[in-house]
Amino acid sequence: MPVLNKSSDGRLVQLGAFASLDAAKAYRQKLLGLGLLQDARIDIVTVDLGKHGVFNRVLATPVANTADALCMALKARGIQCFTIAP
Repeated sequence: MPVLNKSSDGRLVQLGAFASLDAAKAYRQKLLGLGLLQDARIDIVTVDLGKHGVFNRVLATPVANTADALCMALKARGIQCFTIAP
């Protein structure tokens, strides 16, 4: 699991969660290709939710913003997200 840095507000932005690691990687590449996440570190973290299954979360750690500011900017461009505690 990667070491996740905290944003200035101590939160992360969850951009998606996928059962398939390949799907998570493809979504990360899609978002990076849009050029909307230059000021963020993007990681994929695998989590085991027990009976709910294993998911690969695509998470962004803002470098220059708060997580809330990044998520609001993404939502304004039609990208779904929400903030979470690390």
